Amino acid sequence: MIIDKEKAKIRIAKQCSIKEVCEFDARTKLQKFGLSYTEISEIINWLIDENFINNTRFAQFYVRDKYRFNKWGRNKIVMYLKSKHIDSNNIKLALEEINEKEYLEILSNIIKQKLNSTTKESDYYKRKVKIINNALSKGFEMDLIINIVDKLLKQND
Repeated sequence: MIIDKEKAKIRIAKQCSIKEVCEFDARTKLQKFGLSYTEISEIINWLIDENFINNTRFAQFYVRDKYRFNKWGRNKIVMYLKSKHIDSNNIKLALEEINEKEYLEILSNIIKQKLNSTTKESDYYKRKVKIINNALSKGFEMDLIINIVDKLLKQND
């Protein structure tokens, strides 16, 4: 869909005011409007100057939402933010938003749920692998997973 620069600017500013948008997503959206590279750069610079776009703010909101509501681990969150071309300093700063106690509690609950759903598995190691793979798929760190799984399995024995 091809639209002129001013209409594109108004549309993207409206979208940015409704929800957090990173620079990469805004640039991608503007490319779909058929704008030139120069026009896109001008609009992006304006959006940044007017504080419609702020990659640091985007990363912080994203981290909070994904670990609290989607129950994602750090690895999955970092992978997604990197795919959005968020720089490593902003990622590091955003990850500081994670409350370690709450994070471990979320991981523990995920493991407990999987532990309860794998009670039919009689082979101890197959059960453990299923539990670990589930937590890994949500982006949690292996060392944290192993510590909690071992602790919970010992309690259940």
